[in-house]
Amino acid sequence: MASFWGELKRRNVFKVAVTYAIVSWIALQVADVVFPALNVPAWVLSLLTVLLLIGFPIALLLSWAFELTPDGIKPTAEVAPEHSIRTRTGQRLNYLMTGALVALLALVVVDKYMLDDRTPTAAATAPAAPEKSIAVLPFVNLSSDREQEYWSDGLSEEILNQLAQIGELKVTARTSSFSFKGKNEDVRDIARELNVRYALEGSVRTAGNQLRITAQLIDATDGSHVWSRAFDRERNDVFAIQEEIAMAVSETLSVALDVGAMARARGGTTNLEAYDRYLRARALDRQRGTSEDIVRAAELYREAVKLDPTFVRAWSDLNTELTLWPIYVPDRLAEAREEQRAIRERLRELAPASPFTAMIEANALVEARRWMEAEPAIASARAAGAIFREDTMGVETFLLLATGRFREALPRIQRQIAEDPLSLNASYGWQIMLTLASRDDEADAEYLRSRSLTGERGFVDVLALWRQLTRPSAEPAALRAQFELTARTGGRPFDRLAAELADELDNREAAVATLHRLYADPAMQTASGMLWLAGLADHFNDTDLALSALRRSYVDLGGTNIGMLWRPMRNPLRADPRFKDIVRDLGLVDYFRASGNWGDFCRPLPGGDDFEC
Repeated sequence: MASFWGELKRRNVFKVAVTYAIVSWIALQVADVVFPALNVPAWVLSLLTVLLLIGFPIALLLSWAFELTPDGIKPTAEVAPEHSIRTRTGQRLNYLMTGALVALLALVVVDKYMLDDRTPTAAATAPAAPEKSIAVLPFVNLSSDREQEYWSDGLSEEILNQLAQIGELKVTARTSSFSFKGKNEDVRDIARELNVRYALEGSVRTAGNQLRITAQLIDATDGSHVWSRAFDRERNDVFAIQEEIAMAVSETLSVALDVGAMARARGGTTNLEAYDRYLRARALDRQRGTSEDIVRAAELYREAVKLDPTFVRAWSDLNTELTLWPIYVPDRLAEAREEQRAIRERLRELAPASPFTAMIEANALVEARRWMEAEPAIASARAAGAIFREDTMGVETFLLLATGRFREALPRIQRQIAEDPLSLNASYGWQIMLTLASRDDEADAEYLRSRSLTGERGFVDVLALWRQLTRPSAEPAALRAQFELTARTGGRPFDRLAAELADELDNREAAVATLHRLYADPAMQTASGMLWLAGLADHFNDTDLALSALRRSYVDLGGTNIGMLWRPMRNPLRADPRFKDIVRDLGLVDYFRASGNWGDFCRPLPGGDDFEC
C-alpha cells in the first residue's frame, strides 16, 4: 500500500487532483457571474458542472497512465526511469497550483470584502414574494400563421382575468406580465422581477378548427413544474379550456375560485366568430399606435356585438375605445359621445347588474361632473367584481384628482405600480402624483426609469415638459431638448404649438404674441389645445392669457383632465378670483360644501361663502 501511495505521488496524481479542483471551482465562479450577463440559459451552468465532475476521474487516470516527455505524451510503462522528467513536470504543476491558489484567494477577498459593500439591487432589497402570487405570462403562438398571435395573447389574458377573481391571490397585471413577451429569459428571473411565487406559461397551436394548448404552472423558487397539461380540442372549446386552466391553478395553489363571481363578471360570449373579432380588437387596442388603429379597433368591437348582441364585454370595451376619440379622433367627437350614450342605454337593458354596466355609468357621471353621484356609483362598480380592480382604481383616482384629494389618491397609485411595475401607464400615474405634489426630483427619476418601459410615450414626455415649464429657473438647454422631444411624441395639438414656438422659446415677447394668435385660431379650439396654451402662457408669465385659456379648456370646451387644474404653476394663479370662478363653474365648490371634503388645495373662509385655494 505504501508503494502504491508513493507511486501516486511520483506520478504527480495528487498535484493534478488539487490543481484540477481549484481551476474547476474558479471556472464555475466566473461562469456564474458571466453567463447571466450574456443571457446564457441556466441549464448551461448545470451542464458545465456535470462535465467538470466527469472530467475529474478522467484527469486522474490520464496522469497515472501517461507521462509528459521531451518527445511528447507517452504511456508511463514505456518511459525508462533515467529518461523521466516527472520531477520537472511536478515543479510546473507546483507553479500552476500556486497561481490557481492565488486566484482563488483573490476571488474570496473580492467577494467577502468588496462585493458585500455594493449597493443592494432592487431584487436583493425587494420583499419576499407572497406565497399566493402568480404571473400569467403570454402563451407562445406555435401556429404556422403568425397573425394568429392575437389568439394566444387573448387566451393568456382571459386566464389572467379569471384568476384575478380570486381575492386572496395576487395576480400581476397584464402589462407587466406581457412585457416579457418574446424574451428568452429564465422564468425564475421573471418571477423575481415581478415579485411572484408562481408563473403560468404555455403555448397555443391552431390548425383549421383544431386547437392544441399546453399550460405549465411553475414554482419560481426552484423552477420546478407544479402542474402541466395539454389540451387537444376544437376551437369552439377554447372557453372551457380557459376555465379548466384557471380552476386547475386555483386548486393547485389551494385558493378558491368563485365560479359564480367569475360568471357574473365575465360578460363574455360563446360565439367563436364574435370572440375572434373581440380578440382582434383587443390586439389593436393594446397596440394603440395611430388614430387608424383606434378607429379600426372600434369597428371590430362593433362587428363582435353585431355577431353576438349579448356580448357585454365587447360593448364595454367599445365604450372605452370611444373615450379615446377626443385625443386620437377629435373631429368625430360628437359621433363618439352619441354612440357612448346609446351603449349605456343598451347595457342598462341587457345587463343592469353587470359590473361592466356599473363601471360605464360611474365613468359617465365623472365626465358629467356629477361628483356627489359619482362616488357611490364607483363604489358599486368596485364591489361588483374583482376583475375591475385596475379599472375602478383608474376612475376613482380620476375623481380624487379632479376634486384635489391627492393624499387619498396616493396609496391607490402606489398599489397600482406595485401590481404592475413594468407598466408605462402605471409609471405615468405615479409621475402625475409626484408632479402634482411638487416632488420634481422624484418625478424626474421615475421618468428616467420609465424610458426603458414599452408603450405610448407621448403623455409621459408631455408631463416631463410640464415640469420644465413650471420651474422658475429652468435650464434653457434642458427645456429646449424636452420641448423638441415632446414635439415628436406628444401628438396633436402640441405638434402645432411646437412648430409655431420652436424659434421663440428664448424670445418672450414673440412667444406671447404667437400664443395670443393661437388662442384665437379655430384649429386650436380643443380642450387639450387650450390646456397646453395655458401652461405655455404661464411659463411666459402672461397670467391673463393663462387663466383665459384654462377657462376655455375646462368650462367652455368641457375638458375632462381636471386633475391638471391643481398642477404647480410658475405664477400664483390660484389666488386670482378668476381661478376661483373656474372652480365654481366646474361644480367643485358645491361638491366641497356638500361632502365637507375640500381636498388638499382649497378651504372655506370663516364668516361667509367665500373660499381660497
